[in-house]
Amino acid sequence: MKKICVIGGFGNMGLGVTRELLNQGYDVTVVTLPMEGDNPMPEARWIQADRKDQEGFKAALKDGHYEYAIDFACFTEQDAALDCELFSEASHVLAVSTGASYGPLYGCEIPIREYMIQRPQWGYGVTKKAMEEFFFDKFRKEGFPITIFRPTVSYGRQKT
Repeated sequence: MKKICVIGGFGNMGLGVTRELLNQGYDVTVVTLPMEGDNPMPEARWIQADRKDQEGFKAALKDGHYEYAIDFACFTEQDAALDCELFSEASHVLAVSTGASYGPLYGCEIPIREYMIQRPQWGYGVTKKAMEEFFFDKFRKEGFPITIFRPTVSYGRQKT
């Protein structure tokens, strides 16, 4: 069975992805910030850890030996560096970024293309762009197996 770690796997986008991974037979570990209540998906292993406490976060995930990782909560270069360390042996890592990393878009720029110049103008997009650049640099220099996903809009709140 393939082991996958989903950081933010009980969030707005992560919940549906976690549910589908479980349906497909993956051995899923979900990492979230500490929160009250029971595990919303008992079929998944649940780790509560705050990545701002890097040592505690590393300790919580150190023996996971994950084949894949999806990070819905990777915001900064430091988060990306931690992912590279934690998932250095993974076959593939997917980091969720944002369409805000492009900056303002006009109708003539739709659909968005991968090769479009990124000119973010507010903090969230600037930070996410820096996170992406860290990953791309790791890919170019070391072959780190990364895919960046840039959703522009997400709707609704899923329920378990």
